[in-house]
Order: sequence, then C-alpha cells, then structure tokens
Amino acid sequence: RLPLAPKEKSPNIGRSRYLMLSKSFNTHRCSTKDPPNKSQEEAIKTAFSKSTSIIWGPPGTGKTKTIARLVEAHINAGRRVLLVSHANTAVDEALENIAEHLKTTPFYQEGKLIRLGICHKKNLEDNYPLVILDKIAAKLGESMTSGKSLLLLERAKIVEILRNYQSFFDLQSKVDLLFKEITNLRRSIFDNRESIKIVNEEINRFEVSQLKNREKFSRALQAGMMQRLFGLDPK
Repeated sequence: RLPLAPKEKSPNIGRSRYLMLSKSFNTHRCSTKDPPNKSQEEAIKTAFSKSTSIIWGPPGTGKTKTIARLVEAHINAGRRVLLVSHANTAVDEALENIAEHLKTTPFYQEGKLIRLGICHKKNLEDNYPLVILDKIAAKLGESMTSGKSLLLLERAKIVEILRNYQSFFDLQSKVDLLFKEITNLRRSIFDNRESIKIVNEEINRFEVSQLKNREKFSRALQAGMMQRLFGLDPK
C-alpha cells in the first residue's frame, strides 16, 4: 500500500468544488490504460482535490506512476501543470509515463507535453520525440509547410478559375460588340431598304410621267399628221 500524508484541504476549495474535481478525476480514470491500483487511485484522488498533498513511500511502490497519473488527471481537467524535481531522471521517467498514456491524444500529438531543459533519458527522446521542444517545432514547421503547399495549390486553382472567368468576360465583351455591330448593320440595312423604296417610288413616278408624256407626244404627232392630211396645216 502506498502511504499518504496529505495536508488539510484548503479552505477556499468548497464541497461543490471537491465534487466537481472528483467527477473530473473519475472521468479521467475511466479512459486510462493500465489504471492505478486502489492505493494509488486513492492517493491521486486525494491529491487531485486538495491544494497541497504529499505522496511518499519506499522504492517500488509506484510513486512516479502515481505522480504521472495525477499530472494526467490535471491535464484532462484543463489545467496547466509544471512538473519539477531535484533530479532530471525523475522528471524524464514521470514524463515518459505520461506520454505513454497520452500518446494517441492531442495533448501529445499537438506538442502540449513539453520537456524543458536537458533530457537525460534517451528512451524518452527516442520513443516520445514530441515532448522535445525542437521536435515539436519541427513537426509544427512540417505542418505549416504542408498547409502552405495546400494553400498554394488552392491559390493556383483560384488563379486558374479567375483566368477562365477573365477569358469568359473577354469573349462576352467581344460577343456584345458583335451584337452591337449586327444591330447597327440591321439598322443600316433597314435604312437602305427605306432609301431603296423611296428611289423605287421616284423611279415609278418618273416612269409613269414618261409614259404619260409619250402618250401626249404620240397624240400630238397624230394630230399634226391629220392636220397636214386635210390641209389644215397653218403653214
């Protein structure tokens, strides 16, 4: 059994706050692989709901695992956690344990578990690179590069679409211009037809006038011949 020596609950954490924290912890525990044993669970639950707690025990009792689960519980509750120790290896071991249980979650995948300082446990960096700040930055850089490439592709598609639209607008402008020319030609043809009609009417009137004049001339000739025939020529 893991010994516990928690301090008294802080007076500013009321019963409703305690119940809310306990509910958050229970939700977290249900989703955890390799759950803590009963003693470790009690230690985590008590420490999770108090302002200050001390977890102690001899080697091999699972203190590091308990601390890792406690950090995990706080993270799942939406809190920020600063994990410190007098020994770098202790921090590495606890963080390795946390990363193992959260490696499929956004907490690890998005680089929210960060090992500050020098990592002394090589397995941590090899097995869980996304806790190392440089590796997180590199992955984010890859994501940004990939996102930039996708944006550039989308931009190229949009530019091509705009070019097609521009070509369409250019063609539409030409079509509109042709329609205007056709309209003008039709108007000109109509005007020419009217002019031709007027000219034809003038020609018809002229022909009628000519015909009348010919008839008059013919009658005049016939009248002159008759006068000469009957000696009526005044000359």
